[in-house]
Amino acid sequence: MHRFLWFALLLTACVGKAPLTLEPAPAGAGGSDGGAGGMGGSAGGGPGCVHPDAETLAMKLYPGTVDLAFDAECRAYLPTVVSGQDRVYVTDGATTDTILGMGNFNLSAVGIDPVRDIIFVAQHTDNSICHLAAASSNSAFSTIATGVPSGSDRWHSAVLQRCQTSIAVDSRGCVWVPNFDGAGTLSCIRLEGEVSTEVTGQPYIESVALDHSEEVFFAADELVKHYDRSSKEVTTIFTAGAPVLDFAFAPNGELFVETTAGVIERRLPSGSSEVIDTVVGQGRLAVSPDGYLVRIASDTPSPASFVEWALPDL
Repeated sequence: MHRFLWFALLLTACVGKAPLTLEPAPAGAGGSDGGAGGMGGSAGGGPGCVHPDAETLAMKLYPGTVDLAFDAECRAYLPTVVSGQDRVYVTDGATTDTILGMGNFNLSAVGIDPVRDIIFVAQHTDNSICHLAAASSNSAFSTIATGVPSGSDRWHSAVLQRCQTSIAVDSRGCVWVPNFDGAGTLSCIRLEGEVSTEVTGQPYIESVALDHSEEVFFAADELVKHYDRSSKEVTTIFTAGAPVLDFAFAPNGELFVETTAGVIERRLPSGSSEVIDTVVGQGRLAVSPDGYLVRIASDTPSPASFVEWALPDL
């Protein structure tokens, strides 16, 4: 039987405890130092790198972080929405670098190009300007495209009710951005600024993600849907028990969904599903290359809280 592990962490103000009775992960199980490695990977073998675990991320006390992504070397990227301090923190657990944002733009979502040394963020100021911006690891962000303001009232935090709160980047150079061309749209945006709106007519899209075959999925209301780039068809693959806030795929195709009901649901490739945990607050999900599902729950402008689950051997 698959087991999901939680951290009983030292900083109770920054790290939420999973309420189910599960086998605790040993302290530092996720590690705190980065290393070289490829994409994907799994628990029990890994890609040759170790991600900074939930306890380590919580102890960093980065203010106002709202999203989380990992690169192929297990480094964590965390954008902020703290006025005057807008930046992306990049950490391997031992050291931290920062990539500066633009002025007082809130950086509400982050995505890592799997091929090029490029980091993308969705950014906004109030609800009047929504941008997609890009930077390399040694440069500040600059705008590549400007979208239509829209927002969602499902997030408790006001800064997450404005513009985009989710992006996903594929190896073909396409940044998938929801609601960029208006509510219910899904656009492919390239580094050169070209915007191609691929999906229209959907309810407001809360989240977008790729599986490990780089198929495109998005969540609207209780539904997680697949967008077929060849046929242009949209099909529902999963219906959650409540509106979906965020979701992520494990390398073996398992789908993990956080809903407004405060639960994490898992859908197996066979189609069966189950609730695997309950959570506090509202969070976003990321899967590390070494096989952990990691959740960040923002508490702006304070530091976020983190919890993680070890995925089964894949």
